Amino acid sequence: MSEFTNITLLECSRNQSNQQESNDGNNNSIWTNRMGRTITLDIGDTIELKSAYINQRGCANPNSIEFKGEDLNVEIELEETTEVVPDVYTYEQVIFPWYLSSGLVPPAFNNFQQGNLGFRFRNNKIVKKRLKDNVLYLEQNYYKNANGEETIMLPRSYNRIRPSDTSTSNGATPPVNPFPTIQASVSRYWTYSDVDYDYDQNTNLVNFGINTGYPTLKVQNTRYTDVNGDIANRDLIPIFNTHDYECKFVQGDYYATTKIEVEPVPPNPYTRSNFWMMKQRNDNSRFTLFEREFDFTIWSLYGGDGFHKDNDTYNPKYEIKDKDGNLVYNLSSARWFINDATIPTYDGNTANANFPAGYRRIEGTQPAICRYTKVSDIIEINIRKGFNSPEDVAEQITQTLQQQKKNSPITYQKPEPVGNSNGELFQDAFSVSIETPTYKPVITTTYTDFNGKREYGVETEFTSNFDAYMKDGTDPLKYDGEGAFEWWRTHHNIYVKRPDLFIAGRKLNTRYCRIWNPNLGAGVPADMDLDLYQHGVSNMILNDINYQNNLFNNTTDKIITSWIWNKTNLDRLKNLMDVQGQYPELFSGIDDTIENNKYLTNLHTFVAADGTTQVKYQPFATINNSRFLHINRFDEHNSVGATGWGDNFITLGDDDYRDFSYSKTINGQTRLFDLTHMSMPVFFYFDIERRNKLTSGEDENDLCYGCFSKSKGTIAGVEYDVITIHPEKLNGIRPEAFTQRGGMTEGFTNWNPKNITTGTCYIGWDWHFNSYGNLVMLKDVATPKFDQGSKDKTASWIEMDQKFLVGTGGQASAFEKELQINLSYLGTNNIACRYNSNNKNFFFEYLHTPERIQNDWNSGLPTTTGTTAEKDLVSSEVSIVDGQGNEVYKINKRLEGWTFCPDMCPYLNNDVFKLGTGNDVPKLQINSFSQLIPWVIYDSHMGINLNFGKSALLPPNDNTQRSQLEVWNNSVLGIMGFSFEQFNPTKVLFSENGAQARVRYDNNNSLYNPTTNCQVVNTDANQFVVSPWGAVRYGTQLPYQIVLKGIEYTRYGETAVAAVDSPYMPSISQSTQSIQITGVNLPRVVLKPFYNIRTDVLSQDRYIGGINSGLVFPIIATINRINADKDFVQLDGSGEVFTITTPLNFSSITTAITDSDGKFGELDDGSVVIYKITKMDNLQNYDILSQIQQKLKK
Repeated sequence: MSEFTNITLLECSRNQSNQQESNDGNNNSIWTNRMGRTITLDIGDTIELKSAYINQRGCANPNSIEFKGEDLNVEIELEETTEVVPDVYTYEQVIFPWYLSSGLVPPAFNNFQQGNLGFRFRNNKIVKKRLKDNVLYLEQNYYKNANGEETIMLPRSYNRIRPSDTSTSNGATPPVNPFPTIQASVSRYWTYSDVDYDYDQNTNLVNFGINTGYPTLKVQNTRYTDVNGDIANRDLIPIFNTHDYECKFVQGDYYATTKIEVEPVPPNPYTRSNFWMMKQRNDNSRFTLFEREFDFTIWSLYGGDGFHKDNDTYNPKYEIKDKDGNLVYNLSSARWFINDATIPTYDGNTANANFPAGYRRIEGTQPAICRYTKVSDIIEINIRKGFNSPEDVAEQITQTLQQQKKNSPITYQKPEPVGNSNGELFQDAFSVSIETPTYKPVITTTYTDFNGKREYGVETEFTSNFDAYMKDGTDPLKYDGEGAFEWWRTHHNIYVKRPDLFIAGRKLNTRYCRIWNPNLGAGVPADMDLDLYQHGVSNMILNDINYQNNLFNNTTDKIITSWIWNKTNLDRLKNLMDVQGQYPELFSGIDDTIENNKYLTNLHTFVAADGTTQVKYQPFATINNSRFLHINRFDEHNSVGATGWGDNFITLGDDDYRDFSYSKTINGQTRLFDLTHMSMPVFFYFDIERRNKLTSGEDENDLCYGCFSKSKGTIAGVEYDVITIHPEKLNGIRPEAFTQRGGMTEGFTNWNPKNITTGTCYIGWDWHFNSYGNLVMLKDVATPKFDQGSKDKTASWIEMDQKFLVGTGGQASAFEKELQINLSYLGTNNIACRYNSNNKNFFFEYLHTPERIQNDWNSGLPTTTGTTAEKDLVSSEVSIVDGQGNEVYKINKRLEGWTFCPDMCPYLNNDVFKLGTGNDVPKLQINSFSQLIPWVIYDSHMGINLNFGKSALLPPNDNTQRSQLEVWNNSVLGIMGFSFEQFNPTKVLFSENGAQARVRYDNNNSLYNPTTNCQVVNTDANQFVVSPWGAVRYGTQLPYQIVLKGIEYTRYGETAVAAVDSPYMPSISQSTQSIQITGVNLPRVVLKPFYNIRTDVLSQDRYIGGINSGLVFPIIATINRINADKDFVQLDGSGEVFTITTPLNFSSITTAITDSDGKFGELDDGSVVIYKITKMDNLQNYDILSQIQQKLKK
């Protein structure tokens, strides 16, 4: 009865530990407490965890999400646009007094670049990022929508010329003004159609492109005075993809003798002339940003009346170095642009190692024939370790995405213009911008760069920049070298509709359609970037292909190419074929009619049941049975000693900028070739079931990768095994490959067919902007110099474009000068991650910049001043639009006149209608439908794509043996509830679930590199029937076009026309908000189910766990993390009891808290554990009198 249990409780608090005393806060999961005395445990004693209180902020919130900051031991691979060398910035070219005293003029003021960027050398690299469970890396691309605002479709020679800049002389003696009507009114810059704007009133003919800026040889009806029109150009319509182009009749006031309809009374713009043009579709498609890899953006040479190399400022410059980093040559923008003879040549090995031939600028090079790189940024998002509320997680991500850069906002300044002797002293601010990770100003084209206006010298032609760039001669620069440079600079950034196709195609052959051949030598491996080093042989068709006499096509012959049969070429071709298979619109028409699908079919003859020979179209090529390459429609022509740009044709395709002046003698006739030399697609057979099968190519029934067989081909007298494709297994080669190849007989208008003969026709991937599948545009500043004529029809109240004023008292001084504002925003400034507390899931929204209700260009303008007729146009102040700024999507979108896009002319947003004639009838000002695509949803200006799928994607060569799903589920997006399959679909079709796709609720679970768009809900449909006066009929009718009958119509600033029948498309603007990219799963709240409490007191392991943790302390207890309360996970009793089997003595205890995987937990300060020691004791040990008596007896 004298025995009892002796219990001792040991409190071990993190706040009373050695670490706390030394202010060591690096790890709150392990600490040591001194006991104050030595504690002895004897055999048979027990130790257990009495209670524990583990502090982790937020753990008690049942919705809190845990991020541990844990290394996932995986490196992902992302693509990033990186600087090869640092950007070069310039502020002023040289100190002001130098050129003032020298008598030389500086580079023109237009040479200034907002932001001062002078040189940039960038390309894309694969970068590796180490994953943690609280760090998210997102690869980002930028796009601009083709919505008729701030865009210019390419190819184009220059922007539409302003009325004040058009020529006043036709060169005759005495000179005659060819364009007096255009010059008489500011408004006609906006309201005249392309045919009217190029109409020469002196000759009564249309001078195509002279004022509109369309390329010289653009496919259009150049013979509009003929009853049958331009047959040669008309025959080319079938090779245009109808998803990208439309054959559009051009409205006009001036008509030739032959018309489609009865000649109207001008200026009725709704009656069509006999003029048509192939125009790119502005249908709200997304175009991805690409930037020139190697480019100067500021001209380093002083101007004047001659070209003086000695005046080169070498500001900016690029240092050419050898492989050892030694400076070889200072390359200035002027010397680079003229490809100066003093520039050292790269030898492919040691000399000038960082300046290969592909970065030289060759005189007159078309912009498409340059190296561009897709702009890819990486955004790093860090989530606080520990427990975070879902709302806080979303807010942290949103703040990172929207965080302004440290130097934002940026104010742009510029020294005073030339003429002020103190010009170097004063700086004037003229604009401001902000920048975030997803929203930034980028270099855009300007009217001054694209069109040109000589500030110095004798050049006065306002197309001078283009003319200077394209002119012939041994010294193309002379005094206008800077103008040519500015035209080149226009194309620094381009926007591509199909970026993956653009990239894959350019890997196939060089810009000049050169490919690898063994004769290039051992130093040129098959996998070399041939374009960068300018190696290769021409890729020609190596067999004769004859047209059939009756149909002028070929349905029987294969095409033998010059590609050597090797794995590198086959893999590059396969990659292109795979990418083509992600763009279904390349293998379909805008509808199912024959007219809109001709490029996918061919005529063939057959014998009918009655024995007669008949002709019909073959079945369409489809995405499942075909692929395509480009071929030339004309033979190669290489005239030795030719100096003119149009004297040769030695590449694949052409962008139509220049006439072709060469001629050939064929069958005793002189043949001319001045017609577009754009390439055409040739579709060939593709076996989708064999698309991944590598074969020998010997059997045409077992094609390699479903496309290719092996043939013998002779190149430069040597026979090789070469790659062959099979259009004959599909529907053959269309007639456009033959019908004009023989040229036009001199003195006649007919074109002659010709067979394809061995070694004369290029085949491959055409780099030009007008080639099939390559749709490209510019982003334009688009600020018009003048509004549409607010003051009267010949003048505006304000000049809106790029004015830099120096003066006081509100008066523009003599130093007023045009100034380039050459930056424009790209991306989205309202991107957000949100948490839906009702559905318990995360979502992203506003990866796009939405359309909004806009005011018209003249909203708020007082009553028109001027003549009585002009006042009659607008009878009262133009109202501010109700709901301005509200987010909407638009159908039959109207353009308000804030920006100018040459592709949108004529602008009809100032149309005025009267319901009858006379002064007392009601007047309507109707923003009529312009050049956009009817019934298409326009909901976005621009935005970004975020490649969520790559954020935790194992690289192809990963050897960690980790499960892909395991890695994804432990990444940020996986923890948030987004699934791997959601952003890594097994099948990608860009128009269905890729970068061009509209995000819908039915494809939200399968998106590749997505962006967002607006929501379109079913209930919107009953609001689509809208009258011309804005009244909505809420009903069940489908929306429709109406015709306004017999009304008086007035184009802005023009004379009214009575009794006009005018079509009207309803203007639909529907309130909306961003679609949401929503996680398909609920977030993971707790990553690890329990804590392990470890201690150094136990002498032996009683629990095995936590491999590779490096922690040897045994586990004394586990705590279920579900039972958290007020930031503490608690354990009160119920721990295991450990019996001491070996005597122990200790004076301190080290405690460690680990997760279930053995790694330290992410804890806050303040945790406490209480150990319970139980010893078997006897009361006699505490009876002092008995102890004394016992000792006395001894």
